[in-house]
Amino acid sequence: MSRPESQYVTDLKAFRDRLVDARRAAATDSNLDTALRRFTEIETAIGLVDRAIENEMDLTPIPRVDDPTEPPPRV
Repeated sequence: MSRPESQYVTDLKAFRDRLVDARRAAATDSNLDTALRRFTEIETAIGLVDRAIENEMDLTPIPRVDDPTEPPPRV
């Protein structure tokens, strides 16, 4: 069962998508030195965002699953 995504994870993924678009734009820059520097900076940022997404997913609580060994809840 996969973990539900928090709003923070959704926002991080949207930010990562924007960084990917910026990386594509940097790759088309005519000045090679500027393009390489921007590409490297953006690639580093993407790696950090990926790591933040992983960390946040580790902190997101797993939905409760019925345990057949537990007695049913009292109503």
